[in-house]
Amino acid sequence: MLAIDLLGPSPSGRPRCWSGQYRCFLARWDQVQSLAAYVLGNDRLADEWLIRPAIGLERRTPCSLLVDAQGYRQVCQYLMRIEYGIY
Repeated sequence: MLAIDLLGPSPSGRPRCWSGQYRCFLARWDQVQSLAAYVLGNDRLADEWLIRPAIGLERRTPCSLLVDAQGYRQVCQYLMRIEYGIY
Protein backbone atom coordinates (compact mmCIF):
# COMPACT_ATOMS: atom_id res chain seq x y z
CA MET A 1 0.00 0.00 0.00
CA LEU A 2 1.19 3.51 -0.69
CA ALA A 3 1.66 6.16 1.97
CA ILE A 4 -1.30 8.50 2.27
CA ASP A 5 -0.80 12.24 2.71
CA LEU A 6 -3.40 14.97 2.84
CA LEU A 7 -3.19 16.51 -0.61
CA GLY A 8 -5.99 19.05 -0.47
CA PRO A 9 -9.58 19.67 0.43
CA SER A 10 -12.13 16.97 -0.08
CA PRO A 11 -14.31 17.48 -3.15
CA SER A 12 -17.55 17.14 -1.18
CA GLY A 13 -20.56 19.41 -1.58
CA ARG A 14 -20.34 20.74 1.97
CA PRO A 15 -20.82 24.47 2.69
CA ARG A 16 -17.69 26.60 2.60
CA CYS A 17 -18.57 28.84 5.58
CA TRP A 18 -16.83 26.62 8.17
CA SER A 19 -13.42 27.44 9.58
CA GLY A 20 -10.30 26.27 7.79
CA GLN A 21 -9.45 23.98 10.70
CA TYR A 22 -12.86 22.30 10.52
CA ARG A 23 -12.62 21.90 6.75
CA CYS A 24 -9.21 20.22 7.20
CA PHE A 25 -10.79 17.90 9.76
CA LEU A 26 -13.55 16.99 7.28
CA ALA A 27 -11.01 16.38 4.51
CA ARG A 28 -8.98 14.12 6.81
CA TRP A 29 -12.18 12.32 7.87
CA ASP A 30 -13.17 11.68 4.24
CA GLN A 31 -9.74 10.37 3.32
CA VAL A 32 -9.38 8.16 6.41
CA GLN A 33 -12.92 6.84 5.96
CA SER A 34 -12.07 5.84 2.38
CA LEU A 35 -8.84 4.17 3.47
CA ALA A 36 -10.59 2.40 6.35
CA ALA A 37 -13.34 1.16 4.01
CA TYR A 38 -10.65 -0.27 1.75
CA VAL A 39 -8.78 -1.94 4.63
CA LEU A 40 -11.83 -3.14 6.58
CA GLY A 41 -13.96 -4.10 3.61
CA ASN A 42 -16.92 -1.69 3.57
CA ASP A 43 -18.18 1.77 4.57
CA ARG A 44 -20.26 0.58 7.51
CA LEU A 45 -17.27 -1.08 9.21
CA ALA A 46 -15.13 1.98 8.49
CA ASP A 47 -17.69 4.34 10.05
CA GLU A 48 -17.93 2.16 13.16
CA TRP A 49 -14.14 1.87 13.40
CA LEU A 50 -13.69 5.66 13.27
CA ILE A 51 -15.75 6.25 16.42
CA ARG A 52 -14.53 3.35 18.61
CA PRO A 53 -11.44 3.49 20.85
CA ALA A 54 -8.52 1.64 19.27
CA ILE A 55 -5.93 -0.23 21.33
CA GLY A 56 -3.19 0.65 18.83
CA LEU A 57 -4.02 4.34 19.24
CA GLU A 58 -3.72 4.25 23.05
CA ARG A 59 -7.49 3.67 23.36
CA ARG A 60 -8.30 6.95 21.62
CA THR A 61 -10.89 7.09 18.87
CA PRO A 62 -9.45 7.54 15.38
CA CYS A 63 -11.81 10.47 14.70
CA SER A 64 -10.48 12.35 17.75
CA LEU A 65 -6.97 12.25 16.30
CA LEU A 66 -7.97 13.83 12.99
CA VAL A 67 -7.87 17.36 14.40
CA ASP A 68 -4.21 17.79 13.43
CA ALA A 69 -1.77 16.46 10.86
CA GLN A 70 0.22 14.38 13.36
CA GLY A 71 -2.91 12.53 14.52
CA TYR A 72 -3.94 12.03 10.90
CA ARG A 73 -0.60 10.35 10.19
CA GLN A 74 -0.96 8.14 13.28
CA VAL A 75 -4.39 6.95 12.14
CA CYS A 76 -3.18 6.25 8.59
CA GLN A 77 -0.15 4.35 9.89
CA TYR A 78 -2.39 2.33 12.19
CA LEU A 79 -4.66 1.44 9.26
CA MET A 80 -1.61 0.30 7.29
CA ARG A 81 -0.53 -1.87 10.22
CA ILE A 82 -4.02 -3.39 10.33
CA GLU A 83 -3.88 -4.08 6.61
CA TYR A 84 -0.55 -5.89 6.93
CA GLY A 85 -1.45 -7.63 10.22
CA ILE A 86 1.14 -5.78 12.33
CA TYR A 87 -1.16 -4.27 14.93
